Amino acid sequence: MRMICKNGLSCRIVSPASCDYFSRMKRHGKTVQKADLPQKDCVTCGRPFSWRRKWAEDWDEVKYCSQRCRQQSRQQRSGHE
Repeated sequence: MRMICKNGLSCRIVSPASCDYFSRMKRHGKTVQKADLPQKDCVTCGRPFSWRRKWAEDWDEVKYCSQRCRQQSRQQRSGHE
């Protein structure tokens, strides 16, 4: 899984600390700001949501911001509303 970091390099993300940009921030005593994490838009509601550690392994496959949006999407596909 790859993403473009703020420094313009391609990094494999397992946790924000593994990225060069985030490691440099930690070395200088700064914490990673939420605004610096990657974001996506939810397929169901369209709201932006940020990267979470629990999604580290499958960030490319994450489509929904919450269980509620995932369930609504399934209901819409099956025709039950």
